Amino acid sequence: MRHIIQNLPWQKWPILAFYISLFTFFMLIPAEGQSWLRYNYTELQNQQSWRIITGHFIHTNWYHYVLNTGAFIALWALHGKFYQGRKLFSFIIMNACLITAYIYFFTDIGVYSGFSGILHGLIVWGAIQDIQHKDKTGYLLLLGVFAKVIYEMLYGASAATASMIQADVAVEAHLAGVLAALLYMFGELVKAKQLEMNNNQD
Repeated sequence: MRHIIQNLPWQKWPILAFYISLFTFFMLIPAEGQSWLRYNYTELQNQQSWRIITGHFIHTNWYHYVLNTGAFIALWALHGKFYQGRKLFSFIIMNACLITAYIYFFTDIGVYSGFSGILHGLIVWGAIQDIQHKDKTGYLLLLGVFAKVIYEMLYGASAATASMIQADVAVEAHLAGVLAALLYMFGELVKAKQLEMNNNQD
């Protein structure tokens, strides 16, 4: 146990602290204020565009908050060594925008809140980082998240989870998070290849 704790990416603890603080800040906003921040299809049509981002940081209750915060801590423990403040923030914002766009245009979800879609994107991002660093567990993690999302799309999410968070689990957001992460990583690969070609030409 001591060995595991010592090998956690403690040098990246400010990133962990920042996002936990962010989740907690949004969770402590009174319910009336949260209603102005969560994703709402009707209100987005009324140009309340801030919901594109803020909806992902709102949670339905403390169980929902604990589930997603705990998952983020686990991902930090697993892939925190790859986290860079600006790049991670850019990834999260991009992921949030694409998830919201997917929900808005391709689903009939009226109200949505939670970080789980972005968490699924972070799993994909971290798994690909593992693969790029010759860690074969990345393949298992990637297959695992693909299998989970496919299962959820076919059979739905756990009823127990829906009961705990007092809301339907938006499995479409999980799918969107995975697709957004794949798109992001493809873009990064294209940029890296282009940079390599430019350097070779020089």
